[in-house]
Amino acid sequence: MTKNNSIPIEVGLVENTTGPIPLFPYSKKLTLEDKNEIEYFVKKFPFYSDYNFTSLFCYNINNKVEVSWLNGNLVVLFQDYITEYVFYSFLGENQVTETALTLLNYAESTQTKAELRLIPDYVIKLLGADESIIVREDENNFDYILSIPALAEYKGKEFSNKRNHTNQFKRKYPNHNVRLLDLNNEAVRNQLLEFCKSLIEKNLLDISNSHELQALECLLKNKHHFNVYCFGIFVDDKLASFLVCEQLNSEYIIGHFEKSDIYFDGISPFLIQEVSKYLKTKGFRYFNYEQDLGITGLRTVKQRYRPAYYLKKYIITKK
Repeated sequence: MTKNNSIPIEVGLVENTTGPIPLFPYSKKLTLEDKNEIEYFVKKFPFYSDYNFTSLFCYNINNKVEVSWLNGNLVVLFQDYITEYVFYSFLGENQVTETALTLLNYAESTQTKAELRLIPDYVIKLLGADESIIVREDENNFDYILSIPALAEYKGKEFSNKRNHTNQFKRKYPNHNVRLLDLNNEAVRNQLLEFCKSLIEKNLLDISNSHELQALECLLKNKHHFNVYCFGIFVDDKLASFLVCEQLNSEYIIGHFEKSDIYFDGISPFLIQEVSKYLKTKGFRYFNYEQDLGITGLRTVKQRYRPAYYLKKYIITKK
């Protein structure tokens, strides 16, 4: 069992582990074989980070994520990114109220808390009035959507802090360069992992409550399945920062992993600007910087990049 008020791990009637995604209440464990089916469906909607297949697959560390179809909507049994809390969510536009009630009642029938999380605002707008359910914002899981042209230039008063930090980095570390890294190169993949381990040793990366390093290892192991870019900042020919992001379409990019040695003053804003300059030349306009998970420091960092807008998400419960 997971923590109190969570759905048991063994929730569903798992019909199969490979092959097409089944109809709810049957479900299947998420595998790479689900990539095309899920990506074909979610591309019709705004690019919510939680329904990005790369994120779903790489963060499925404990193999607990399950998927199914209900009324033509994609249902996902998620495991919380930090805790072991397990819950249902769904994305779609068909019989939305009926779908929500079906999932809430199913969760309640397991003698656990009837709650749906990470429900996209796209879905909420289609939710009909029903006195038996309560909807509330889940600000901790809003996706930050940043403007790539704005990040590439850092113009105006709102970006003065970022300009100052970026200029500080360039002055203090003139022997730096930016590289587009080839993840097909085993030496590069090992370099990224060793860099993360060095951050842990310096107490600059806390993985005590996170599966992030394991998720990165999963992405690197399966890199040929994902359309990802990897950028690195080198100081004195030594890796000091990197960002792994994925192309979603001709205009949108999503960031998956960003790590910096913050002993190099201003390196993170410099990395974001340099990556944005490159992406701007390729015609990209928006960068999904994902959620802050309610972590105060992370929220402050993300807000200072002045989001163009948010992809909001909600929690649905029964009265």
